[in-house]
Amino acid sequence: MSAVAVSLAVDGRGVATAIFDRPAAFNALSGDLLRDLKAILDRCDGDTGIRVLCLRANGKHFSAGADLQKLHGGESTSAQAAPAAPSIPDVLRRLKALRVPTLAMVHGACIGGAVAIVASCDLVIAQPDAFFSIPEVRIGIPPAALLPYLLPAMGARQLCRYALTGDRFGAEDALRFGLVHALARNGDLAETAAPLLDGLLRGEPGALSETKAILNELARAGLSDAAEVAWEQRTVDRMASATVEEGVAAFREKRPPNWYPASAAP
Repeated sequence: MSAVAVSLAVDGRGVATAIFDRPAAFNALSGDLLRDLKAILDRCDGDTGIRVLCLRANGKHFSAGADLQKLHGGESTSAQAAPAAPSIPDVLRRLKALRVPTLAMVHGACIGGAVAIVASCDLVIAQPDAFFSIPEVRIGIPPAALLPYLLPAMGARQLCRYALTGDRFGAEDALRFGLVHALARNGDLAETAAPLLDGLLRGEPGALSETKAILNELARAGLSDAAEVAWEQRTVDRMASATVEEGVAAFREKRPPNWYPASAAP
């Protein structure tokens, strides 16, 4: 049996905390982690005693994004007999539509699909030294399935820059864009989260749920379900390509991919 990749604790106020717990793998979004997170989201929707969901992580980083060890011959982190894991877009849709308010607490690296997870939360706080990136194009993958979740949180111009270059950006930039709502005072995520959680708990649960649903509907105006599925399929189609195989190999070998001009190498 595989270890639990996301643990859950619920306090007496109804605040649930889901903790990514693959620190040795920098909390990469493995099948086990996505499966555990999806189960927690399902529980939060079905348990009326849960009022708020917090997402945080053990270890050095919030999450290194998609688990590249599972692509093109890498080792799987899940047992072969395990049921099929949800995809990252499956989890994003479930998280965005969750009945209860959500709060992400970010430290260290937050990469790729993890940025979209954070963007799908209602409130986000980050340690001042946290950093973010959307580097999929650097291994040959368009982050098509992530873009509908990143766009409302970052804005078109900033998303264009960082989705096309894959460059890192820091917590202060993320605060300026609107991806992050507050930086942790003295680096203490729990201290900074406390007044936000209190504010959420002061809201009537039904009113909060309905407000979330209306905001999500407004944010998705003009985006059809068919278009989102089509964009996701474009990413899936690219995953099996030789280009992505080269990109993943270059990432593992810590070398430039073959499409990076040799004359530009440092």
